[in-house]
Amino acid sequence: MKKESEPSLILLDILRGFSKINYKDDYLYLKHFIVYDDLHLAEIELQSFNSAIKMGVKNEDDLIKNAIEKKFWSKEEEETIKSLKWLIDKSNQSLSKVSDWNLRKSLQNSISSDQDKLDSLIKKKQSIISHSAESFAARKRNSKTLLNNIFVDEEMKTKIDEDDLFDIMPLINQKVSQFIDIENIVTAAFDPYFFDLYSLNESNPMSILNKDIYTITLWQKNLLVYASVLLNKLKNMDIPDSIREDPVKIYKYQGQAEQKTGENVVHGVEDLKEKMKQKDGKLSAEDF
Repeated sequence: MKKESEPSLILLDILRGFSKINYKDDYLYLKHFIVYDDLHLAEIELQSFNSAIKMGVKNEDDLIKNAIEKKFWSKEEEETIKSLKWLIDKSNQSLSKVSDWNLRKSLQNSISSDQDKLDSLIKKKQSIISHSAESFAARKRNSKTLLNNIFVDEEMKTKIDEDDLFDIMPLINQKVSQFIDIENIVTAAFDPYFFDLYSLNESNPMSILNKDIYTITLWQKNLLVYASVLLNKLKNMDIPDSIREDPVKIYKYQGQAEQKTGENVVHGVEDLKEKMKQKDGKLSAEDF
């Protein structure tokens, strides 16, 4: 039996513009978010933010400043978040170029450790700004988005009751997470049922979906974008045969210049092993 996270089922949901969600021996129907509607909701979010400010709710900057003054937060912690995000990104780039098992393990451990530190700092910061005007506005936007897009019937005429929204949020979040995972959409875009048609209509891809800016969903837009990236790389880059059938690896492939960098990393394995000895088996992105 197929799982909901399989690329073909994700592609089906994206193409038809809605998802079926199991709920109490029945289904709820999540209508996918339209690009134009999302732009309109951004306006509503701004209005909610301004209303919150008028009611005396502090914005994030003021809350952070107040927390720093009261020693609950610091500028150093703020800079550490930025540094860790940069370091984790660079480490992941380095990881893709290393084939030696010991070096990969060392770098993976370093990434895991840095990610734990980052998650801890973000959680602490979030506790400070959770009641900011920005958070209030975002909650208003999310609530309105869901109430406008969750239905109890497949014809999508009867919206869910607002009182039920809290109970179904875990189910909605689980479903939405499938569509905000880049690898899922990249894989769905490479499905032959879609990618073959996209390749034939690359000069006018919107025609495949028969959509315009006022009717295309956010995830349909992303599907077209990632299909475009994959096709351009297959046409214009010398993609290694070993990854030509793997859409995620094709998407991440950086071309010949990037490969040369990778080769240099591999050729420097002995130097890295020496660094491992000096650092008790631990390596960071800077070492690469």
